[in-house]
Amino acid sequence: MKKALITGGSGFIGSHLSQELINNGYKVTVFDHHKPKNSCLEFIEGDIKDAALLENSVKNQQVVFHLAGMLGTEYLCEFVREAIEVNILGTVNVFEAAKKCGVKVINTGLDPEWDNPYMITKKAAMRLGRMYYKEFGADITTLEVAHVYGPGQRIEPYHKAIPTFIMKSLRGEPLDIYGSGQKYMDCIYVEDIARALRLAGESPKVAGKVFKVGGGESIKVVDLALKIISLTKSKSKLRFLPMRRGEPEKNECSADIKLNDYLQIIDWKPRNSLEDGLIKTIEWYSKNLAVGK
Repeated sequence: MKKALITGGSGFIGSHLSQELINNGYKVTVFDHHKPKNSCLEFIEGDIKDAALLENSVKNQQVVFHLAGMLGTEYLCEFVREAIEVNILGTVNVFEAAKKCGVKVINTGLDPEWDNPYMITKKAAMRLGRMYYKEFGADITTLEVAHVYGPGQRIEPYHKAIPTFIMKSLRGEPLDIYGSGQKYMDCIYVEDIARALRLAGESPKVAGKVFKVGGGESIKVVDLALKIISLTKSKSKLRFLPMRRGEPEKNECSADIKLNDYLQIIDWKPRNSLEDGLIKTIEWYSKNLAVGK
């Protein structure tokens, strides 16, 4: 049986990745502050800042999927030092443990070049991963993921666009658009990114590389909001507000899956269109959360 450790495995992406791995014959161990909901998983309660515990947890694993970290574009502007300690120094602990134990790491990064603690620390961690590969031969790969969405994503305190738009639409509340709403987003359904991560972990050809992985469908923020209003048959209106701290008013490039070199190495492409993924996500929120609260 293949053995995998997921740092941050109790979180949104981690929980979907755990199920993806289990479905494909893995024995999965979660390293996290919080116990995972899936009782089939082994659990180590820990912090990636604890280098000794992390190294002991990495031993005897075949692959580490590194998802743990602090996130939030505006949120982390109040926690700069903490973001550096977790997202950079904590990630170095993961890389060090993997180097010593000879274990493969699939790291997750972010594509945008924004000047906020979240993006800066994730970019630094990605570059450190490349350095560990070049200088020490550590088997580290980074997938720079687009805007991941799907069932189970938290709304507070990060205010991710899709879950926030869905819940406000279901409640008939105004949808807040920061800036003009003309910035493009590339959105990928969480089950698609979970499969991309698994396949990267299984490939012998990705070591030392950085790949951009997304849904391949660009959509403006304002059009995304209107699409969600339509799919939920909501009476919600748009409300335009100033840009949030740490988030520029500029376009993003989509992860062009037709040209992405990731596809030349890994047999992967998204199985869910944006509309199909949104419909599944809306259905989950409608059934699992109290819309009136």
